[in-house]
Amino acid sequence: MKKYQRLLLTLTSVASVSLFLVYRHQYNRLHHVLEVFNFFGTPCNITELQRSEGVRLEYDWGPLNVWKDVDSKCNSKVWPKTCFLMYEDEVKYRTGKLYAEKFLEDKHSDLAAFIYTCNFSNHVDKPYMIAFKAQSHSKFSSVLVTRNIGNKIVLNTTICVLVNNYSKKALLEFLSFHNILGVNSFIIYYEQNIPYKLIKILKNFSDNLNIWLNFLPWNLPFLVPDNFTTFLLEKDCEFRTKGHAKYSILLSLNEYVMPYGDSAISKSLDLPIKELCLNHINKNRPIILQNFESVDNHKFSEVKRVYRSRSKTHMEYNSESSIFDKSCVIYRYEKCPKGAKTTSDYSMRTFSTDLTRSTLVQLLINDDV
Repeated sequence: MKKYQRLLLTLTSVASVSLFLVYRHQYNRLHHVLEVFNFFGTPCNITELQRSEGVRLEYDWGPLNVWKDVDSKCNSKVWPKTCFLMYEDEVKYRTGKLYAEKFLEDKHSDLAAFIYTCNFSNHVDKPYMIAFKAQSHSKFSSVLVTRNIGNKIVLNTTICVLVNNYSKKALLEFLSFHNILGVNSFIIYYEQNIPYKLIKILKNFSDNLNIWLNFLPWNLPFLVPDNFTTFLLEKDCEFRTKGHAKYSILLSLNEYVMPYGDSAISKSLDLPIKELCLNHINKNRPIILQNFESVDNHKFSEVKRVYRSRSKTHMEYNSESSIFDKSCVIYRYEKCPKGAKTTSDYSMRTFSTDLTRSTLVQLLINDDV
């Protein structure tokens, strides 16, 4: 009887060891998801992350618009001269002085862009609404102050991006790569092309991933030339980050910031653009880890401007370095013209392991987002 018991125990032990080895083999095959896969736990999934403490529970009012149609005369050439500030604890409004400055004009489309500045004496209290009116009108045109960044929220770098041609793969890989470089603040302008469900999911993940995301619908009520839109975006990005980010830059989803050496950044803060050929698109591998052929052009005729905040606030709250403290190049991925002379550039392979293991890329590969 004991002989059969020992035989049964031996068979059980062999079976247990075999199952363990099989499990261990499968685990080693998934080594690239270690940061979201626990040996005795479960893989990262949407349900568990949505239950985490980092999920924001504020009431969902829907997306905030960038542009506000405050009046039928909002595009009129009649300049208002006075502005009024409304405070929650006061019945009457306070009067300020309104200044208008034209910073952009397109002669072909007869469009112009103005910056309105409302100056007032009391800078301590924060109004909840700003109103203005033209001298010939008795009606107020009001703008509700829906968002106010606190002085303690100071960021090293903010990347603004306009999503023209939406691609979930391009968006998640863009966010993951620049987050690896230390960028944790993004302002994303989109033209009603990003599913609102995805926006809510990414916002829910933002605290877990240590990323600050702000999605803004670019709901301009009329068509404007591309160069006009670019100028408006650059100015909007600059104003939204002024005093709250040491550096800011406007990029497209196919543009990646690449650190270039250890030398200090130039005083002009203009980053050259290097064109890389988009020849391969494999859904299970990031774009930048598939395409390594660059156009052989050493002139770098096109550049991107990095805006640096002149405020001293960031020196008091932020001691971490930024990628723009050193020299950088913009890698732009697009279809190259036929017959273009190219050279190989494998610089992006430096980030292969970190990018492949990143949470958003893993969720994308596993089709969990």
